[in-house]
Parts: sequence; C-alpha cells; structure tokens
Amino acid sequence: MKYFFTIAWTLLYGCSLLAQASFYHLLPEEDNEGFELIDSLLWRAEWAMNHEYKIGNIVAQEAIRLSEERNAPRRIGYGHFFMGMMNMGQGKWGQAEREFLFSIEYFRMAGDSLSVATAYDRIGYAYRRQGYLNKSLEYHLRGLQRRQDFGAPKLHTGYSYAAVGGIYYALQEYDEALFHYRRAFNIRKAEKDSIGIALSMNGLGRLHRTLGHYDSSYHYLSSALERFTQLSSLSHVLSCNHELGLLYRSTGELPKAQAAFKNGLKVAEQIESQGRAALLQLELGKLTMESGNKKEAKTYFLAAQENFIKTENLEDLQEVNLLLAQLAASEEKYRDAYHYFQNYAAFKDSIFTRESNRALSEARTHFETEQKEKEIALLLEKQKAQNEKQKYRNRERTGLLIGILGLLVFVMALVYSFQQRARAFQRLLQEKNRTDALLKEKEQLFQNLQSAQDQLVQSEKLASLGQLTAGIAHEINNPVNFISSNTFALQMDFEELEPKLAQLPSGEKEGNITFLTTEIKDLIQGIRRGAERTKEIVSNLNTFSRQSDGRYEEADLHEGIDTSITILHNKFKNRITFHKDYGEIPLVECQYLRINQVFLNIINNAIDAIEDEGDIHISTRHVEDQVVIKIKDSGVGMSEDRIRKIFEPFYTSKDVGKGTGLGLSISYGIIQQHNGRIKVNSVLGQGSEFLIYLPVRHVEDQEEGEREFSIFQDRIG
Repeated sequence: MKYFFTIAWTLLYGCSLLAQASFYHLLPEEDNEGFELIDSLLWRAEWAMNHEYKIGNIVAQEAIRLSEERNAPRRIGYGHFFMGMMNMGQGKWGQAEREFLFSIEYFRMAGDSLSVATAYDRIGYAYRRQGYLNKSLEYHLRGLQRRQDFGAPKLHTGYSYAAVGGIYYALQEYDEALFHYRRAFNIRKAEKDSIGIALSMNGLGRLHRTLGHYDSSYHYLSSALERFTQLSSLSHVLSCNHELGLLYRSTGELPKAQAAFKNGLKVAEQIESQGRAALLQLELGKLTMESGNKKEAKTYFLAAQENFIKTENLEDLQEVNLLLAQLAASEEKYRDAYHYFQNYAAFKDSIFTRESNRALSEARTHFETEQKEKEIALLLEKQKAQNEKQKYRNRERTGLLIGILGLLVFVMALVYSFQQRARAFQRLLQEKNRTDALLKEKEQLFQNLQSAQDQLVQSEKLASLGQLTAGIAHEINNPVNFISSNTFALQMDFEELEPKLAQLPSGEKEGNITFLTTEIKDLIQGIRRGAERTKEIVSNLNTFSRQSDGRYEEADLHEGIDTSITILHNKFKNRITFHKDYGEIPLVECQYLRINQVFLNIINNAIDAIEDEGDIHISTRHVEDQVVIKIKDSGVGMSEDRIRKIFEPFYTSKDVGKGTGLGLSISYGIIQQHNGRIKVNSVLGQGSEFLIYLPVRHVEDQEEGEREFSIFQDRIG
C-alpha cells in the first residue's frame, strides 16, 4: 500500500509540472527503479520553489539525505539546485550561489551536461543580483554554449537566450538584449511554453520601459501578469507587480505605481520572501517620500532596512540608510541623520571588504588550479614511461587476455539478452500506456461530440423558431396595416361629420354629443397607438429572426440589443429598469443572428437573476480594433464555484424545467467563433457583470495561440 501511494504521489506531481518548463526529469537510459520516493520529493520541491519556501526547503533537504544514502549524485545535485532556487526567491543571493556550485559539482559527477548548463544559468542569475554582471554573463554564455553543443531541447535553449538578454539589459546594451529576448520569445511561443512566454513578456516589458516605449511595456507586462496569475506562480506575480510599479512611476501615475508595489508586497509576504519584500518596501518609501508623507516613508524604509539586514543585501541596505539620513535631515533630526550616515559609511566599507575578499579568493582558486594542472602534467609524464614498460609485460599476458576476452564476450551476450528482455518489457509498457491514452482520448471525443450535437439541436431549434417568427410577423403585419390605414380614413370621416353634429339644435343632448365626440377621438388615437406599437414589435421580431447563412456581414449591435430587450419585455415588464450608455461604435462584421442569440441569452439570465425590482446597465465602447459590450445586473450574483462552471454545457442554477444549461455554453462558442472573448465579474449578493469583446473586422485564419482565451483565465485577470 505504501509503495502504491508513493507511485501515485510521483505521478501527481509529475503531471502538475507538465504545463510549465520542468527542471527535474528522469533520464530514459538510467535505472530509476527504487527511487520513486526521492523523485516525488524532488518534484514536490520544484513545485514549492514558487509557492511555499519553508516546505520546499524541508522537502529538498530530505531528498538530499535519501540520495546520499543511495549514492545518487544527479539527484543530490537537483536537491541543492532547488534549494538554490528557493534562496533566490527569498533574495538570499549569496546562499543561492553556494547551492548552485554544489549542484554543478554533483551534476558533473553524474555526467549530466545539460543539467550543468541549467545550473550555469541559475548561478548566473545569482551573480547578477549581487552586481557581478561580467561574471553573470560568463556563466550564462557557458550555459548557452553547452546546450548548443549537447543538443538540448529548443525550450531550454530559449531559456538561455532569455538569460543572456537579461544580462545585456543590465549592462545597458539594449540592442543585444532585444535580440536575445526576441529569440527566446519566439522559441517559447513555438514550443507553447506558457510560463516561458510570460517570462519573455516580462523581460520585453522591462526593456521597453527602459527605452521609454511605455505603451508596449504596459502591453507586455499586463499580459505577463495575467498569465502568471492564471498559472498561480506567485514569485513571478511579485516580479511583474514590481515592474508595473516602476512603469507607472515612469509615466507619472503615482497612485497606480503605489497600488502595484503594494500588490507585490502582499505576495512577497505571502511567500515569505524577505529580500524581495525589502525591494518593494524601498520603492514604496521613495514614492511616499516624494508625495511628502515623511512618516509613512520612514515606516517603509525601516521595514526595508530590517529585511535587507536579514538577507545580507549590503548594496540596497546602503541606499536605504542614505535615504533615512536624508529624511531625518529634512525633519531637522540631525542626530538621527548622523547615525544613518554612519551606517551608510560602514556598509560601504563592508561592501569594499567583501569585494576584496572575493577577488582574493578567486585569485587563490586560480593559483591552486594552475598548480593542480602542473601536477597532472607530471603524473601524465610518469604514466607514459610506465606504459612503455607495461607494453613488454602485456605481450606475455596476451594469452591470458584472450581467455578473459572470450569470457567477457559471453558475459556481454548474457547482459545483451537481459537488456533485450528489458526493452521488450518497456515497449510493452509503452504500448499499454498508449492504449490507455487512446481510450481516454476516445472518451473525451465522445463527450465533445455529444456536447456539439446538443448545441446543434439547440441552434436548429433557434433557426426554426426564427423562421416561424418571421412568418408570423409577416402575417400579423398585413392586418395591422389595414387597421392603421383605416384609422386615418375614420379620422377624416369623423372630421367631416363633426360640423354637422355641431349644427344640431342645442338642448339636453348637447352634453352627450360633446362627450361622444371626445370619446371617439380618444378611441381613434388609442387604435392608432396600438397599431404603431404592434408595428414596432413586428419590426423587432423581423430584425431578430433575420436569416443568417453563415456569412459575416456588417451589423448595428445597438439594434440587436434593443431588439432583445423588446422581445423580453413581457418577462420583466415594470419591475426592472434598463440603463443604456451607448458609445459611438462602428458597424461590426459578424453573423448577426448568432450575435443576437448571445445578447438574448445574457439579458435573459440577467432578468432571471433579479428576484424583485432591480436595474440592468448596458454600455458599449469602441477600444482600438474591438467593440466592448458590458451587461451588468443588480441580481443575486455568483460564487467562485459557479463562475468556474457557468460555461459548461448543461450546467444551470435554475429550478428543474426552467433552464437547459446550454444558453451560456452556446454563447461562449459563438463568441469564440467570432475570435472574441467573454469575461465575467461577479460578487455573491451584489450582482454580475458580463463583458463581451468582439473584433470590428472578422479574420478567417488566426493562429490558435494568438487567441488563447478561457473563461477561467478571464475570471482571474
């Protein structure tokens, strides 16, 4: 039972990493039997490195301990690698550097060159955060070269390009940075690596912000934040909020910058990243200091100072002490200012000492390496002389070696036989897995076919209803025209008769004649208003039931919305008030009947959501090459669970017999067919808001990756 649980845990965490670029993977030529528990711990540590640092460190240390007991150097290397990643996430760059150096040593022992390249990239990041840019570039280029030499997957090569681009950005060589960023982005996009695409967007956003291309920067950063939020990658969400805050600060939008920094700070506190929390506290302190709120600025600076001390970040600690000194001086607290200036000078000396020690350590390491190389050369010379002597002895042993060789051939044949059996078993297992996958795919296809069939039936019913409605409207229109035209003739006849009635002798009947005259006029006007109202309803029915043969044509969406409201009028009557805020929008190229079906479904659901009296707000706007339609009700709202399910076929929250559960599912499919998207915002008890985005012009062939929308992603973003 314990063995089964271990295997299940391994598969669970293995599958959870398939949607993103996974660092740890099993080697096909390696015997992995008996290592299931260690592998599951390493996968768990990889997941935790972006979510739960404390748990991740405990799990990685346990994986290292078990790997050392089993003498598994590659797994020991990944244990140290993930601990280095978690130290980076917490801003502990020096500790991260040491862990990555350990991992490189063990990867070399295991002969895993591609994992060595991965560790080169990560230690490059650690050097970069400590300010050693040339050292960082050296390690990143080593990683890129090793991946190209050993035929690494394209996705991993893309990560190397992204890392090199980041260093060129830090060195202010922006053309080189843009070149490498774009190569990384194209590779990740081709490989459909969700988190890699988001990382490239974040890097491009930062680069465009530095170059002053603020619109492009906002596009990339907001898209990256949306993807990271969907992937629940909190560490990257933190980084994206930091970059957005810097962007807003560059454009002078200080309230937005402060909000972005605060959002990032919440995530940093959630994942307990003291180093990155300190950077955000430093930025918030600068903002509040610029706005004149010195008390709040001091609070942020002191919090940043405390976290910088914990993470041993001397460079930023030096800056925050300088800012505290300036703040104290501006408040005429000269003693405090002197104290902070002393700290500033002390940390500056510490940084100089640390740099000197590092340079001395590197020089000593270089000297020791040269000495070892000389010793190796001497040993090789001695070995060469011994080999010459050994040649004579080998001739005497030739006979013995022939016998040993024969025995070795026999053993190899036996080993080969066992290997063939093992490979046959592996192929059988692969066939079984492939068969299971095909069965699952068949079941999924059957479910999709059934859903499509139900939606097709619903669409056919709607088309038939449209034909029937058009026929009825046409038949009603004829008698209504008779009534309308006859009221004019009746009005003219009565106007000719009225003077003759006035000539009747006055008497007791005069009051009755006056009353009848007034009543006849009112009746004629009532008949005319009824006929006009009937004409309006018939016109709306004709508009809504207009036939569509699948072609796209320009249409007025306002007309479609008004028609839907008119058709549903009997359902809400006087208990719901509609508020229309129509903007100036162009004609939209669409399948008009199907888009009207979307409006009818969503407005109908909004009416059902309002139990008594309420309001429905409808607004339209033209944004770039899209039209945005917002439909907001004051109804009961929806919970998080319901929002995740509302677009699933046959899901409905209405009573039995009052809903099929297909309305929103069909609407979602229609919007996707038009290359649009739909977004839902709802709070339980406060109503719901549906946002529909439709392109003004329909494009037939559009890459699937360019319109990668889903309701679950939109709900988060």
